[in-house]
Amino acid sequence: MLTAEQLMVAHKANMETIFGLTQKAFDGLERLVELNLQVTKAALSDSANHSQAVMGAKDVQELLALQAALMQPLAEKASTYSRQLYEIA
Repeated sequence: MLTAEQLMVAHKANMETIFGLTQKAFDGLERLVELNLQVTKAALSDSANHSQAVMGAKDVQELLALQAALMQPLAEKASTYSRQLYEIA
């Protein structure tokens, strides 16, 4: 049978573990929110820049070139986001 002192030591260790895990969870959540805010700001900026470029297109070929140029960075950004998300997890 455990003594009162052993129970208190075990309880203290359990509480420290719980608080440590809770802190790690909140740290991860904070990093995730920061990442999503960065991605959202960048997406809004990119969208505004792309819209301005599309409005300034002189012909269909230029418009198609702008659309094609948009796809490559999006794939790279999605890959970077996935990698950063994995690092947080």
